[in-house]
Amino acid sequence: MLFASALTFFFVNLAPGGPSSVMRFDVTAEQREALIRAMGLDKPVPERYLDWLGGAVHGDLGTSLLTNEPVATRIGDRLPNTLMLAGAALLGSIALGIPIGVVQALRRGRGIDHVLSLLTAVGLAVPVFWLGIVLILVFAVSLRVLPSAGVTSVASDTLADRLAHLVLPACALATTILPTVVRFTRSS
Repeated sequence: MLFASALTFFFVNLAPGGPSSVMRFDVTAEQREALIRAMGLDKPVPERYLDWLGGAVHGDLGTSLLTNEPVATRIGDRLPNTLMLAGAALLGSIALGIPIGVVQALRRGRGIDHVLSLLTAVGLAVPVFWLGIVLILVFAVSLRVLPSAGVTSVASDTLADRLAHLVLPACALATTILPTVVRFTRSS
């Protein structure tokens, strides 16, 4: 994780304009320079990374340049939805993966085993983002049976509405877990 954080930090700083490019445009050059100094963006990149890492160890992930809120607060606000999505994907892949794996184990070497093995391999090969786009195009755009984005609808915040918004992303995400559950079940 340390390597990944360092790599991400340094790549963000290689981007044209750097972190200061997301600042507001309606500030004077003097105000911009004062903001850059106040945020420590005038320091060398390795020094800024070590400052950030020291804060991160203590739970201070910094302040969002866009909203001026603590990053930890912004992450915390979104964590329940993230956990709900991950849990739904895990439960869905277990609920489908175990029966599929059992069928494959009982019918080993037969046609259904080969078909399910092929589908499992396809599930591993298809990128989740691409599958997500296909699911949106089919179920949200063409058939109009599920919402395409968000956690809830503006007009309704019921359990049924939240579940409807959860279906497409959970199905797309479950395809990354499902093949593993199927293979473990089949092998057992």
